Amino acid sequence: METKVKRDVTIRPHVQQFRGEQDDVVPMSWVDVCNELKEPRMAHHHERGPSGWVLGRNDEQSVRKASASGSRWCVVVDLDAELAKGDKPAKGDPDLSPEKLKALLTRAIPGSSWAAHTTKRSTPECWRWRVLIPLTQPVKTGRTPEKPDAYRAIAGMIRGFLTLVGSKAGEADNGWWKSEMGWYMPAPSRHYESIIHEGEGFLNTEDPIA
Repeated sequence: METKVKRDVTIRPHVQQFRGEQDDVVPMSWVDVCNELKEPRMAHHHERGPSGWVLGRNDEQSVRKASASGSRWCVVVDLDAELAKGDKPAKGDPDLSPEKLKALLTRAIPGSSWAAHTTKRSTPECWRWRVLIPLTQPVKTGRTPEKPDAYRAIAGMIRGFLTLVGSKAGEADNGWWKSEMGWYMPAPSRHYESIIHEGEGFLNTEDPIA
């Protein structure tokens, strides 16, 4: 089954720098990733800051540029609740409780498996989620005038699906759809929650958009 296929996961000891550190590329299956979300380990926190990961491989040492080439086998989506402040409308979704999140993703990517975990600043009053959506095949990263970024294309498609089902995720300016982003590994916190959703399979990357 594809859930047990081992793929590259790049772990960086000190996520804040994303350069000058030695990447550790380890094989992990989707089952392994989900287990990491279920029981996050404080051991991932380096003495100079928390560790980060990329579900794929980087061909260059620094990933903080759009042209950096590599591959990704999982799309990462940040969905943050945000309440309106005075006359300023909320850019995020007002309610992202676990139940609301499940309903939203079921409509946006029906049939697809996914997993989610809360980020550090998440609270029951204002949920903040990081959603991982596995792909059937790894896709290339790295955007140049001659070469489009397949990861961005698929992330943009998901962004559009979320907008169609009523989410404000597409309005948030946190850059989650960019392939050069790196992510903190899940870590225990006071309000930590994780959700593992087993769908019919992984999101199909054989679509022409990829």
